[in-house]
Amino acid sequence: MIIQYSFFGLGAVASGQGHPHRAARLWAATEVMNETYGTTLSPMVRALTNHEERLSAVRAELGEEAFTAAWSEGRAMPPEQAIEYALESPTTPRTDAPPAYPAGLSAREVEVLKLVAKGMTDPQVAEELYISPRTVNAHLRSVYHKTGFSTRAEAARFASEHDLL
Repeated sequence: MIIQYSFFGLGAVASGQGHPHRAARLWAATEVMNETYGTTLSPMVRALTNHEERLSAVRAELGEEAFTAAWSEGRAMPPEQAIEYALESPTTPRTDAPPAYPAGLSAREVEVLKLVAKGMTDPQVAEELYISPRTVNAHLRSVYHKTGFSTRAEAARFASEHDLL
């Protein structure tokens, strides 16, 4: 439950600091924990954090399509990846519009893709980004899914063609 409440609280912090994608992903991870472990957050905690209002604001700020995508990404994270994601510091300052990457790639997926395109192995990428090799692999699977490619070489070519290097 401590992890679940942490995801929830960090989602609230992210929403307040102008990171709506991050907030949606963390809240989605909280929802998965609710479903997986049969636990629920206290109604008092939801009320004290103005959760419903914050959730509505994040949904409105992102728009339905982007919100649904971020929510799906958060729900799809294995627990280890969700914990690593929660512990990461947001690297992008608040902007009016998040950078648009080709094929709907996230900023972190682009970071991983850049390093893979440079010829780095999963363990090398993990060390560079301070994440686990398993998380690198999860990001690569997501890149492959979004781009429609299935090999590192194809992904590297995609990165080159889209000026991501």
